[in-house]
Amino acid sequence: KALVAAIAAGGWVAVVVILVIVIIGGIIAAVCGVFTPNDAGSYSVVYMMSACDSEYDARELEIVNNTPHDYLVIEGQEASKKDVIAVFAVLTNSTNKDFSDLNSELLDEFRAVFNTMNTVEHYTSTSEETVIREYSDAEGNPYQVEETVVKTTLHIEYTSMTASEGADVYHFNEKQREQLNTLLSSDFDELWAGILGQ
Repeated sequence: KALVAAIAAGGWVAVVVILVIVIIGGIIAAVCGVFTPNDAGSYSVVYMMSACDSEYDARELEIVNNTPHDYLVIEGQEASKKDVIAVFAVLTNSTNKDFSDLNSELLDEFRAVFNTMNTVEHYTSTSEETVIREYSDAEGNPYQVEETVVKTTLHIEYTSMTASEGADVYHFNEKQREQLNTLLSSDFDELWAGILGQ
């Protein structure tokens, strides 16, 4: 009744402002819930991102160590940490989970989002090169021989998604996309800078 009275009295502008504050406040609360570890010391998003980064680097090292090669070519880059966290925050918020309690289950869900938005592929290619090798004859005299050798190049390709592409993969609805855009807007730059240490 009070709301109706306010609108009838011409106070609709104030009502709209209040509603916007409530909506944005809800999003801010959700973000803070994701970024702040609880008293029990559950995983924070910063910790989870660090864990996923370490796993990401370990995959690259495993590929390099287990694939014989002469040359290494790395292309692409990791998805923006800000984009990954924002997609995770909106996705988690939409499932009505309490992500102020960032437990191992949510860590697995964060890892799933991270790995969806960051993929690693590798392959090898070969090429022929001409080299000059030195030998010695029976009398110890050095001589050179031009030989053709096959060299292997290991290619590691990183493919990353933007927040918008992540929203497409997870089929975000209009409300979720609005939340995502709000989180990524310049209004939150200081918060992101504090979280990501930028």
